[in-house]
Amino acid sequence: MPNKPILFLLLFWMASLSVGAQSRIREGKLPAALEKNWRLMFADSPDYSKVDFPDSNWTKGSVLLDIKDSLFAQFNGKAWFRLHFVMDSFSNPQPLALMMRQNGASEIYLDGKKIATYGKIDLPDSCEYYNPNRLPLALPSLENGEHVLAIRYVNYQLEKLNSERQIDNVGIEVWLNEAQDEISRSWMEAIFVSVACLFLVGLFFILAFLHTTIWLLNRSDSSNLYFSLFSLGFTLLFGIAYLLFMETDVVTHFYLSKIIAPLVGLTFYALAWMVRSVFAKEEKWIIGILGVASVISILCKL
Repeated sequence: MPNKPILFLLLFWMASLSVGAQSRIREGKLPAALEKNWRLMFADSPDYSKVDFPDSNWTKGSVLLDIKDSLFAQFNGKAWFRLHFVMDSFSNPQPLALMMRQNGASEIYLDGKKIATYGKIDLPDSCEYYNPNRLPLALPSLENGEHVLAIRYVNYQLEKLNSERQIDNVGIEVWLNEAQDEISRSWMEAIFVSVACLFLVGLFFILAFLHTTIWLLNRSDSSNLYFSLFSLGFTLLFGIAYLLFMETDVVTHFYLSKIIAPLVGLTFYALAWMVRSVFAKEEKWIIGILGVASVISILCKL
């Protein structure tokens, strides 16, 4: 007959492993990055959204799908991610917000009910990719206890993203936070970035316009032309930064991001010519050094 204390300890250990495989969301511990304890299946079935679907034999890992992770090799463009999490020690049912970043398209299910769709999941050539970029998604008030978050995800542009963008992962990032706090944070961030970028765009555009006008009136002084090109470069850089912050279309975001490095190189090359024309007209090495640096930055991004 087995020893009862040993049997009890064994059962307790197995139960602790089961609980430990769940993510616990506690009051006062938000925001929380949902990075661990996900269960992954690289296939597709509508049954995977069901709250009681048996997923204990699924692969366990991160939904980031880092290119250095062994899970990346298993990803063929479609997957389901399921997370069992526990609302723990909340005094009242909490209105939470779910935030995500992704390079693909997804459908979000909470306790078996679809709550959001980002992009369009279809055949590889018909998918529409959308990055919510941490846009808060208000969730129903959740009672204490276990809940299941299931995400259907597709990303068929792996080869393009890896060869041209050199990204670190092709999956998703997920956070939970109290809805009111996250909505306030999102609004403040949007206001700050918008005001800062648009102010700098306006400032450098005015500088570019003024120095272009001065150069047209006095073409013998080329420093004004180079400074106007330098200012125009910063006008475009801050404008692109604003568009990248606001853009949700993955393809547009991809092409905008490719412009930054070449534009930085050309902007500072114009600055080098301005410095030489003002301070050191005979010091050609200044142009050479910054010119080489500009060319390298352009080639590295192409």
